[in-house]
Amino acid sequence: DSPTHKYQIVTGKELSRHTVTKRRYFDLDDVEIFGGTKRPSKHQESPKLLVRKTGNIILCSIDDKGTFAEQSVYLVLLRNKDFSIEFLDGFLNSKLVTFYFQNELITNPESYPYLQHYDLENILVPVLKAEKQKLLTKLVKKILAITREKNYRGSSSKQIKLMKYEKQIDQMVYRLYGLTPEEIGVVEKNTK
Repeated sequence: DSPTHKYQIVTGKELSRHTVTKRRYFDLDDVEIFGGTKRPSKHQESPKLLVRKTGNIILCSIDDKGTFAEQSVYLVLLRNKDFSIEFLDGFLNSKLVTFYFQNELITNPESYPYLQHYDLENILVPVLKAEKQKLLTKLVKKILAITREKNYRGSSSKQIKLMKYEKQIDQMVYRLYGLTPEEIGVVEKNTK
């Protein structure tokens, strides 16, 4: 089942929370790279985050294969080694960040919701020592283990486990920001 073409590429519609659902293949010699990230070396970095540009929620996936991103996807390259890639993935996929995006950052929410790169760059990620990131990182690794199993989408028990882990991540992010139970209720009620 080896692809004819050498390099992997994803579009925004092939991303889901935490993972890439499908990859396509292409030959680098047969295409012209244009847009914000022209250097193949940036695309081929791994691990990195892939973030969908359009939609009414932030979808962030971990790429550990050096996948190229089509223009509907932002590359988030890990330059600050104080963060684990899993921590950033869990944080960006959390309900609190989604709530912030939907209420403060989204452009054209009714017709064509879009995440601007400068808004993504300015989301305030809490600076935590590696020890404080461990639990959230561990939960994301558990999610990734589930999503890598072939039949996870068709398994209700795996879906329930996945939702349990995501709920735990949400609770951790709420605590990082010191949200009150009332504030958590607002986020939970108003996050689509």
